[in-house]
Amino acid sequence: MQQPDEFVDKLQQNLEILSELFGNSSDVVFRQLLPVDQTQVTIFYIEGLIDSQILQQDVIRPILEMTSDGEMTPTQLKDKVVNVGGISFVSNHEDASNGMLSGGALILIDGYKDGLLVSIPGLEERAITESDTHPIIRGPKDAFTEVIRTNISLVRHRVKDTRVRVQTIQAGNKTKTELALMYMDGLADQQIVSSCS
Repeated sequence: MQQPDEFVDKLQQNLEILSELFGNSSDVVFRQLLPVDQTQVTIFYIEGLIDSQILQQDVIRPILEMTSDGEMTPTQLKDKVVNVGGISFVSNHEDASNGMLSGGALILIDGYKDGLLVSIPGLEERAITESDTHPIIRGPKDAFTEVIRTNISLVRHRVKDTRVRVQTIQAGNKTKTELALMYMDGLADQQIVSSCS
């Protein structure tokens, strides 16, 4: 009997479940690819938790340039196409989401129940430094930076939970400043969240 948490062989159904699991957060990316053989492949990752250069060079480019000798399978991608060392099969949403929250990119192929989790962690932008204005004795010594994506990544890196939601908002008619509203779904008061967004 199939557990409700397991992937199915329909790509669109898996994407809908993952999208619901992560709550359509603005930092969660679905990237659909059409390689040479026109097989539907989707890469699903959290922006800022992965090394985007490695993703482009060693994962996306080889998939798009692949000359297929037949049907594209997860095993074929793992063994012959993707050029990253840390790659494993995942068959359920929990393992996939935990891997993505730890800096992984999930590759799903239409027609297959197994996905591939590619481990390519990396915080983007400049290095996170210790706070000068609010020093602490114990605990992490990270401080926010000027770059909003780095700050979102920092929170995601510390709070590895699919219930974390991110909504980006633009403020100011002239400055068009980007703001990020981050909250924990199920814990935050929904009226307050709605009034802020």
